Amino acid sequence: MKAQVARIMNEPVAPAVLAPVPETVPQPAASVVGISKRFGKTSVLENISFDVAEGEALVLLGASGSGKTTILRIIAGLEQPTSGRILSNQQDITTLPAQRRNMGMVFQNYTLFPHLDVFENIAFGLRTRGVKSETIEPRVTRALASVRMADYARRQVQQQVDQSRRLIAAEQIAQQLVLLRPDAREARNRRKQRIEQSRAHQSLSSHTNRTQRGVGLPGQARQ
Repeated sequence: MKAQVARIMNEPVAPAVLAPVPETVPQPAASVVGISKRFGKTSVLENISFDVAEGEALVLLGASGSGKTTILRIIAGLEQPTSGRILSNQQDITTLPAQRRNMGMVFQNYTLFPHLDVFENIAFGLRTRGVKSETIEPRVTRALASVRMADYARRQVQQQVDQSRRLIAAEQIAQQLVLLRPDAREARNRRKQRIEQSRAHQSLSSHTNRTQRGVGLPGQARQ
């Protein structure tokens, strides 16, 4: 018996064969699928498709009139495409109303309520969306802190003209929205705005592998 045990213990052990683990391909957080848009006889977008991953900062590149703003309006639900689909987490939201998409769009002209202080401007969107009152204050406080405006909560917005971009970014953070619209009008303000939007993007995304890339839109609007 001892000899048999010794023989078994001295025999070489074949290495274990592990079955390959299939790689999981992460699903895109949002997808634009074959989007086309016409205004009358004018074709603004033709068969545009791209995916956006969670935590990714995507920049739309194109000449004036190539449809950058139009496609953002379609994603946000402010415009309906002529054809194609918009997906959010694999769900078709093409016909879903804008207020139910959990997306925000920052326009070139910022809209703030002058009769409300900074805190209430940011809280307004949360209240209209039915967020529980006990969660509004911590969300607004965190949002203001993320754009370095924690000390401005009870100041009137007309005193904060220079910080309007921060307020808009704070609104997006507080509402946990997923879309920002850059203002491309004034070159001297672009660097500051990119910094504020980068902070907002980092606050909105819990994804650790944040990436940035651009998508080009071809040409200009065609008749």
